[in-house]
Amino acid sequence: MLITLVLLIGIFPSSAQNPPDPMTWPGLVLHDNHIDLKPVDFSLVVSSQPDKEPLLLRYITRLFGDDWLGADWMYIGLGAYRYPALDKNGQQLNVTNPLTGMKTTLWKNARFWTDPGPALLAASDTLWVWGYDAGSHMVYADNLLVNPPARMAPPDDVSVFGRVIAVSGQTITIQDLEGIRSIVSVDPYTTYSFPKGEGLPHPKDGLWLNISWLTGPGGLLGRYDGFHGTYRGILRLDFNQP
Repeated sequence: MLITLVLLIGIFPSSAQNPPDPMTWPGLVLHDNHIDLKPVDFSLVVSSQPDKEPLLLRYITRLFGDDWLGADWMYIGLGAYRYPALDKNGQQLNVTNPLTGMKTTLWKNARFWTDPGPALLAASDTLWVWGYDAGSHMVYADNLLVNPPARMAPPDDVSVFGRVIAVSGQTITIQDLEGIRSIVSVDPYTTYSFPKGEGLPHPKDGLWLNISWLTGPGGLLGRYDGFHGTYRGILRLDFNQP
């Protein structure tokens, strides 16, 4: 047992989930011998590092996954819940065999389900926020639009907009292009608009246990919903998982 713990300490940092690739972010300027990042992009790099995750939580998620962080529902069954994978247009995804021409439906599996909310936001996501502007860069959100079309300008009635820097519980920190940070506070009545195929409410079929009081954004462990992911851990007994 002691040897196992020592090995976990050694291998965990290198196997933690990787932050978003900075090369894919806007504002990246390449030079002959170095790379420049605008202040807003550099802050995204720093905030997305896995070292921000508390040490104990890192060990727990290594063993049992991080898909339960921020989750609102847990599927009750021997196997995980199976549902069709959707594309950006909300259509079911299929793979065609180049040799036979046969189509195979793609499926996803979920033991935990996260309703539309702050746990589904990731660093560098773009937000348009409508709500009450309390001043001092504090907004109480009524509606959030996640990742709007890149070439579309925010309408005049938007309270604040920017890229996600951090998520903790029901508090979202965003930063605009000028490097100004704002705090966005959400509640159970806040509505979210995600791109098609993302941020779907939990399925109505099957047996689901509501665990939002424990792991949801407003739950006892809600402060860690910003570390929500899709990793299932090395000790999970989810039968029939791919």
